Amino acid sequence: MSIFSKNLKFLREQKKLSQNKLAELSNVNQTTIARWESEEISPSLDNIYDLSLALNVPIADLTGKDLTILASMEEIKKEHSNDLSVLDNVLYSKKDKIDSVKNLPIEKQKIIANAVESVLNMIDDENSNQ
Repeated sequence: MSIFSKNLKFLREQKKLSQNKLAELSNVNQTTIARWESEEISPSLDNIYDLSLALNVPIADLTGKDLTILASMEEIKKEHSNDLSVLDNVLYSKKDKIDSVKNLPIEKQKIIANAVESVLNMIDDENSNQ
């Protein structure tokens, strides 16, 4: 199975969307989604863009990464969530919201980036004082 096909199915299932619902959100029919997932046909660039919007993920998540590895990591994290730090748990539980920052207007992205940079600078200051 190609990376695109695996990722499409993984992301669709992760978002708890049926093939019908994803088809509706991306302006294609359910058969097309099924054929993409089974590698019978390949989507156009416009289709990939529409899918990324419908799934609220970067295009690279559909085309360039093997997300099945990430899925395995997520299962490991779920099993060992008590072993994770407080920050790890917050970041993990808010992953979808963190990922969605990429879809915000650039002004809001800059505000969030500045806030994150301030926190990281604070950590650097704390570490240099120890």
